[in-house]
Amino acid sequence: MPYTVSKSFDDLLANIALTATQQQEVRDKKASATAAVKRAFPASSNMATTAQKLIGSAARSTIIRPLDDIDMLAVFDHTLVWPTYQRDSQAFLYRVRDALKSEASVRLVGSKGQAVRLQYANGAHVDLTPAFNRQGGGYLIPKGDGGWLATNPDQHADFMATRNQALSNRLKPLVRMLKRWNRSHSSRLKSFHLEVMAQHGVGYLYSNEAERVEDFFQNAEYRLDVADPAGLSGSFTADWSWTKRQDVITSLRSARDRASKAREYERNGQIASAIGQWQIIFGKDWFPAYG
Repeated sequence: MPYTVSKSFDDLLANIALTATQQQEVRDKKASATAAVKRAFPASSNMATTAQKLIGSAARSTIIRPLDDIDMLAVFDHTLVWPTYQRDSQAFLYRVRDALKSEASVRLVGSKGQAVRLQYANGAHVDLTPAFNRQGGGYLIPKGDGGWLATNPDQHADFMATRNQALSNRLKPLVRMLKRWNRSHSSRLKSFHLEVMAQHGVGYLYSNEAERVEDFFQNAEYRLDVADPAGLSGSFTADWSWTKRQDVITSLRSARDRASKAREYERNGQIASAIGQWQIIFGKDWFPAYG
């Protein structure tokens, strides 16, 4: 158990990082899901799979423990089937789901019903999003109403890598800590939304993790309306209700006040009290106790 705030943050980052075993599980599950898709949609299929890749936090190196799900994208050749699915993305999704039933326990998941979950007997499951290549870049994925959503997870990963490098490789550790806060407080923000919020500003060049986290929360409510850096889906808050916005702002302000209090305690030499505030922010199971 640490006696300094700095050591506490070092331990937090270690506690939320994937273990070597979990990193191997990500690789193994990706290989397993890839093989399943290739068996279900071989080159002889009229909708052969052309690519399979990690997306989401695993692809952007911002994933944290516990390892519950692994996001993947499976791209299919649309040449022969687009007329069939152009106005019915759900039929496309159901075809992929039904073809994978012999491979694993599967079901549809996602806020808009756009992914197929491959459930394994042990460990993390894989949420597989089927897609077609999009003219102009990126992909088209199924939408809950039968239409299509445009997305570009490749560009998202490139964007975060570039911003992380520009910020002296301090952005992604900050993002991982913020994801731990988000999970500890009702997961009100979607993962990539939080990442895009976090990359704004210059505060992340602080040498101290506590300063960077405090800086984020001081400004976070004013950065809620960030947009998709790929330019495809607009503002992340476009479909929010007034109630949801207020809930998120309340949560951010609570974290802001506790972070400020923690920093004040630290400046006054009250390290145990400072660490106690950080434990409330990140969760006592992840942020180590004083002593």
